Amino acid sequence: MTRLILVRHGETIWNVDRRFQGQSDIGLNVRGEQQAELTAQRLSDEAIEAVYSSDLQRCLETAGIIARDRGLAVRARPELREINFGEWEGMTFQEISTHSPGYLDRMRADTESVRPPGGETWAEVQQRVDAIFGEIRHAHPIGIVLVVSHVNPLRVLICSLLGCVLSQMFRVRWSNCGVSIVEVGPSGGTILLLNDDCHVRGLKL
Repeated sequence: MTRLILVRHGETIWNVDRRFQGQSDIGLNVRGEQQAELTAQRLSDEAIEAVYSSDLQRCLETAGIIARDRGLAVRARPELREINFGEWEGMTFQEISTHSPGYLDRMRADTESVRPPGGETWAEVQQRVDAIFGEIRHAHPIGIVLVVSHVNPLRVLICSLLGCVLSQMFRVRWSNCGVSIVEVGPSGGTILLLNDDCHVRGLKL
């Protein structure tokens, strides 16, 4: 059975500003680096055998800090990237709501066909996320694997593992450097831990 430790990347300045990052390559801010360090401590007793990450900077930096003292290379995979928000990237929630009233709600309701201008649908994200996690499980049928990704691919994965309708992904909260643990076997997935952020909750600059 494969045990997956799923971690969202640390904080960026665009998280603070509530901007849609999507596939824009934004690095960690100072707080995000500290969150990653605390996450490395949180996972220090886990016998992780492989580390996979989105190939975007904020995830690679987070994964690199966690993997640093383990002698493990970080395997960067574009399939683990955040959803492509197209023309929305760099915009705030308020700006999008003002510019395209009701569009965010329509995108949440119709995960198959509604997309940001120039971006992906949620179903397209699910297709690539399911493919990469199938590959990871095949490569590591037994053992513990760390995966560092973004809030939406991780939410999508939880829906896939539980067999939920994709629109249920928005009911999952995932903090920066929140840790979830799932076990995946032939009969499906079991969630052991979801969005544990106790290790970073009291962090102050």
